[in-house]
Amino acid sequence: MELSQEQRLESQEYRSKIIEEIKGTENSDRMESSLEDYDIFKGSIKPYVIRQLEEQFSVGLVSEVPIVSSINILKKSVKAKATLYREAPVRTFTDLSDKQTEVVEQVYKDMRMDAQMMQSNELFELQGQTHCLIEPKNGRLTLRPVKSHQLNVVPSELDPETGEIFIFSSYDKGTSNKKEDSSDGMNQKIADTNDYDLEQEKYFIWSKSFHFVMNGKGEILTEDFISPLIEYGISPVIEIAGLKDFTYWIEGTNEDSEFTVMYNCSQSMLGQVVNLSSFAQAFLKTTSDLMPQSVSVGPTRILKLIIDPNVEGGDKTEFGYASPNADITGAREYSESLLSQYLSSQGLSPASISGSASNADKFTSGTDRFLAQIEKFEASKDAMDIYRHAETSIYKVIVAWLNVLSGSEILDKKYHVGSAISLESEVSLEYKMPTAITTDLEKLDKLERELELNLKTPTEAYAEYRDVSLVEAQEAMKEIEPAIDVE
Repeated sequence: MELSQEQRLESQEYRSKIIEEIKGTENSDRMESSLEDYDIFKGSIKPYVIRQLEEQFSVGLVSEVPIVSSINILKKSVKAKATLYREAPVRTFTDLSDKQTEVVEQVYKDMRMDAQMMQSNELFELQGQTHCLIEPKNGRLTLRPVKSHQLNVVPSELDPETGEIFIFSSYDKGTSNKKEDSSDGMNQKIADTNDYDLEQEKYFIWSKSFHFVMNGKGEILTEDFISPLIEYGISPVIEIAGLKDFTYWIEGTNEDSEFTVMYNCSQSMLGQVVNLSSFAQAFLKTTSDLMPQSVSVGPTRILKLIIDPNVEGGDKTEFGYASPNADITGAREYSESLLSQYLSSQGLSPASISGSASNADKFTSGTDRFLAQIEKFEASKDAMDIYRHAETSIYKVIVAWLNVLSGSEILDKKYHVGSAISLESEVSLEYKMPTAITTDLEKLDKLERELELNLKTPTEAYAEYRDVSLVEAQEAMKEIEPAIDVE
């Protein structure tokens, strides 16, 4: 009978093969793409802008261009879509005793569940796929959002869309062939087969049955080999992803990342046009025998033009300034049009990022504000079902850890649940929905019309506007009405 992939983990030969595939070109390209997305999201845009400009122009020209790299459209787009955990959802747990409920709520609080899931939501919107690792650390359970370039996955042989073995390893940013200072793009540390280097590499393995650490030679470095959660048949690594196409990793280019670099390149070249158009170019036009070797005109360089004395008018020496007439307004309008069309295609308001202060989001009423909230809510609605399912899986892992480690020294005593939590226990979530916000002016207009139609008394109107009880409103009106009578 053929061994499963998990069972083959007991073979060093198989483990070495996994490491070889991790270092392969296809997987390295995937990790580099993930790193580029995350670099740009965090604001490290300049190296990629310079690289793209150098692909279009000479290195000498790019060195003179004022590089613009601070317009982070990717970050704005991601944060506009990742709204599920901007306000904490309401979680309800079932089939728990009072003690167990107290422990579970404490676990969620101490692992900073909502803050970690908000980071996870951003990573999901960044790449369409992310993972979470739930494991004990320093006496408590922790939840860690995982970036795609930190993780390698061996998919199931029966279902390539499902991960079977998860391998965590640090990705050396210095080896990326997409960085500004890269050379041949080869990971020199990995390419070096020196035993010492291989022994320094660390790979952390998780599957349903096994958990261990190995080095670059496939040698196991930990005493424990079996996963603590083996009796529950689950892995502490939870994938969060959208629709797939019969592969584990969601394929495709990150359009947000590409557009962010392209837009900054466009602004850089626009800046170059502005620079060149902001001063007149000094020129000296004369024959070669009269052309001086060096000419200084203020802080600028002079343009030397050789003329032919044998041509009519070619013996006339001329010194002057040439003023450019670049269409800066047209270039700027093209750039803003490009940005507007892109944001609209992503389901975002073009005014969310604008080159004009007059185009910033303005809400004339609570209805406008509510519609803006609806727009952001629609952008994240597809992710809502995905995260509900993910939190259900995360909760099962938390329950398994609490049951396995309760009473042990690995978890602090405040996390000990006593009797085992039922496997039927579940968590349900209610995410924050957008609500209409009425402005003070709208409130006053509404109440004024109701008073004119005798639908409300002044006391009732005061109570509604101030959000107080009728008794409190009556007391306040006693002080207001005499003043009105005097007037």
